[in-house]
Amino acid sequence: MSAVVTEYPAFHKPPEQYSGERYDNFRFLKLPIQARTASLYELAPAVKMLEQNYNQDRLHQKFLNLAKKWKADVKFLSSPSRIFGNENYFQIIRLGSAIVPYILQDLQKQPFPWFHALRILVEDENDKNIGVQYAGDDRKMAECWIEWGKKQKLIA
Repeated sequence: MSAVVTEYPAFHKPPEQYSGERYDNFRFLKLPIQARTASLYELAPAVKMLEQNYNQDRLHQKFLNLAKKWKADVKFLSSPSRIFGNENYFQIIRLGSAIVPYILQDLQKQPFPWFHALRILVEDENDKNIGVQYAGDDRKMAECWIEWGKKQKLIA
């Protein structure tokens, strides 16, 4: 049998004396333990989704910061080894395949040499050669990757 809270410590008022949202919080405490537990389990998917959204937002922000630093560092460079050997570029790749949509969104705004990172991050071996026939033409390569991203429903 579950106990229902009916006595309140001296420093608390009974729930009836609270109004609005605060009363709703106290009403939850008057539920039997099983009902409270069930309510918490019902909240678990929502909490997990909020955590995922928070983590995605943090990941996106980290990507944007690193991409901004990388672009500033390599803006006037022409050496591929210096462009792709930049520490910020490596840190971006270390973020993993979850950032592929962010790279594709960046390509939609402006073609930038993200192609090596995309080849590393894309998991399907068949997709690693996207746009190689246009090597040297960043715009054409970007168009190929953007089209691929739309087919994969990674970007709109």
